[in-house]
Amino acid sequence: MKGWRRQADSATQALAACEVRRPLPTAGTLPPRALIWDAQTDRLHPALSRLTGDVKSHPDDKSVTVFLVTDHQFIQSPTTGRYDFMVSIVTLPNAKPIGAYTVKGEEWELPNKAGGNWADRHPEYALAKWVTNLLKPIRKQ
Repeated sequence: MKGWRRQADSATQALAACEVRRPLPTAGTLPPRALIWDAQTDRLHPALSRLTGDVKSHPDDKSVTVFLVTDHQFIQSPTTGRYDFMVSIVTLPNAKPIGAYTVKGEEWELPNKAGGNWADRHPEYALAKWVTNLLKPIRKQ
């Protein structure tokens, strides 16, 4: 945990600079391992445990793409809802700001019965899938 906290603290230095950068980077320009950090609570984000493949960083990695979740928002229509995540991307070492992005979550039907809930829904899967796809190496045909 200490190593991940150190990585997140280094990345946070570039957080303000992320706001002015665009467009979305390509996988070849980013370190292939990811740390997903909740910048609001200063802890590991639950999406980190949902990463697939060899994308999840290790606490002692030096070259890492850090995804700082700066906010999340519940978006509701009359029949569906989803969570969107605001994410700033910083690469390590040297805390290079990449940009700030909104990751659109998966839409689910709203519970329509009294006492219904979303207990079996996990909005962090959408964020983990986005990170995994972004860092997936480009395969040569």
